[in-house]
Amino acid sequence: MSFSFVTALIQGFYLGLILLVVVALVSGIVYIVWKRKHDERVERKLDEIVDLLKRNP
Repeated sequence: MSFSFVTALIQGFYLGLILLVVVALVSGIVYIVWKRKHDERVERKLDEIVDLLKRNP
């Protein structure tokens, strides 16, 4: 009885660990993609501001 409980506890621990790693990887990838798009948007806005400043000194 206690052996099966310990085995189930270990399996649950490893399953939780694997799920944690998967969630961390997915959220990291989503963050990297979002950050890249956000940076491109900011870069475009900065380019527009620089163009406006060059036109109107």
